[in-house]
Amino acid sequence: MYLLYTYLVGAMIAIMLFFDGSLGQVFGIYLESTMVHLVGIIFSFVLLSIQKKRITFDRKEPKWIYFGGCIGVLTILFQTAAFSKITLTSIIALDLLGETLTSLLIDTFGWFDMEKHSFEQHNLIGISFALIGIYLMFDRADSSQILGLIFALLAGASIAVSRCFNARLAKSIGPLQGSFMNHVAGFPICLLLAYMFSSSNPNPSLGYFDAPWWMYLGGVLGVLLVASNNCIIPHVSQFQLTLFTFLGQVSCSFLLDRVMHVETNTAMLLGAGLIAIGILLNMVISRVRKK
Repeated sequence: MYLLYTYLVGAMIAIMLFFDGSLGQVFGIYLESTMVHLVGIIFSFVLLSIQKKRITFDRKEPKWIYFGGCIGVLTILFQTAAFSKITLTSIIALDLLGETLTSLLIDTFGWFDMEKHSFEQHNLIGISFALIGIYLMFDRADSSQILGLIFALLAGASIAVSRCFNARLAKSIGPLQGSFMNHVAGFPICLLLAYMFSSSNPNPSLGYFDAPWWMYLGGVLGVLLVASNNCIIPHVSQFQLTLFTFLGQVSCSFLLDRVMHVETNTAMLLGAGLIAIGILLNMVISRVRKK
């Protein structure tokens, strides 16, 4: 049953990205990220109030763990920017690749006070598959699609970094409290960017809440994902968590691309598949070697 929940969490991530990207196409990435953070703050505050939980600060922990929300701003901006340039399926695959490569660097060098793990040569096998996949996806791509590739990879990298911050914060003050603090930390940055780049709004005549209501649910899903992961992680292995979350993301993103009649081609699907195979192959080899 928990594996099904893990799959659904992956699908939820794809839907959240779709909501955020759609809202970004209406208001631009800066105003969109501001709205997502505002909705996240309100929703997480309501949940905290219902559960009568308080925000506490552990002075023994480093101050930087409270700024994961600032990194999260980059994730939203990069994903929203990529959304208008490449398919949702491609974004999911490239996000995972950027996240995996950055995680390897963090593990190898022990960044952000994480435990060091020596780089294993078998990781090069999966990386090679992923690079071939990128080549197939973007061999004949135009400059806009190449930019989308870069944005998606950077989004994945920012996810890996913010996860380190968030893990330390959630352990210190609790996952729901940590989600609230993440949104609070990111909101002023989003607000400042929205003010500075107000001219980037493609529809300045629209009011803040003139978009379809469902587009504003990205912030709600972001908070729910934290709570869902908190329930699932104790009951599944990291291998199962990564595998089934990714399967949920890919299948749901592919379905959304088809429903929205987004044009896909064989090269894009094959490339995304090779990226997935490469990453999953690394996971399988790592798991076998540990036994």
